[in-house]
Amino acid sequence: MPAIIGRAIRIKYHSGGSGSAGVVLAYAKSDELSQAIEGVDASNKDAGGIRILLDDIGNKSSDLNFEGLLSDSAQHKSLAELANDADEGSAVHYFSLDAPDVGVWAGDWLISGFTITGADGAATGTFKMTLLSAGAITFTAA
Repeated sequence: MPAIIGRAIRIKYHSGGSGSAGVVLAYAKSDELSQAIEGVDASNKDAGGIRILLDDIGNKSSDLNFEGLLSDSAQHKSLAELANDADEGSAVHYFSLDAPDVGVWAGDWLISGFTITGADGAATGTFKMTLLSAGAITFTAA
């Protein structure tokens, strides 16, 4: 299998929820998915200091992180509004990450962070957004 070009991995925002057409997040520099599975710790004093994990899953979580160049696009204003409205009971939204030739991860994600940075000099302003899975995330293989 040939290598996948990093710019082909994209996060999409689905304003209409599941089943709606997603819009690729504009001016992205980096899109990232990380997944974690917590084991169920069954260690006890009789184990002689050895960790024992049950053959089961405690919690499973996924995070999406992306950053990009800030623009005056309507989309970036919408992302800022989503992040700003997160404290008003609307912090969960439908996003997906598409990795060509691998698959698509999709589901509800909680906006847990939105940062805008403006450095001195000729550097372009940037933004970062962090999303935490807020329920089951589906994976559909390519």
